[in-house]
Amino acid sequence: MNLALLDHRERPIPLLDRKRKVRNSGIPGIAEGGARMHPYEVGHPFANEPLVNIQTAPYNVAGDDYYFRTFDTIYGGRIPGSRPELLMRSGVAERLVVINEQLQRDGLEIYVHNAWRSLEVAQNARGMFESRVRKNYKDWNDEQVLELVNLFWAVAPASYADINPYSPPPHMTGAVADLTLRVISTKQL
Repeated sequence: MNLALLDHRERPIPLLDRKRKVRNSGIPGIAEGGARMHPYEVGHPFANEPLVNIQTAPYNVAGDDYYFRTFDTIYGGRIPGSRPELLMRSGVAERLVVINEQLQRDGLEIYVHNAWRSLEVAQNARGMFESRVRKNYKDWNDEQVLELVNLFWAVAPASYADINPYSPPPHMTGAVADLTLRVISTKQL
């Protein structure tokens, strides 16, 4: 069967090597236990920077929110609660602009797929992903399904009130982005 001919919503979710479960960021002190093991400093000035749309001036970083797309996603469409804007803390956006200027000398640019993520998106995306896994692996039990889902999605808090302010989900801080590099001349990712 040629998977390239299948609609993206019909492609099976691939089973990945178990190594994905043990991520190593390569940053000393962060890799052990993950970034969430380090307390978020609620009173730090960076924690209170405004969210900005990185797609507009003065930032002009390329991208589109993966969860707002209506095409070519493993979720089969737009995730409820998603937005077209790519919002990010202003300080992080400013750093991306500096890196982008350096990359552009080599014909590359940053392309952002997702930045700030609402609680509603986190809850809905996990649920939609779990539904896809159950559809693709009908013979799996709940434990097998959740093991795969947990490799990609954390359990979202039930409400904003349930978020630990000292260890919030990283995307909900606006200081995290899912990104790649893109060739400027061809727009190839």
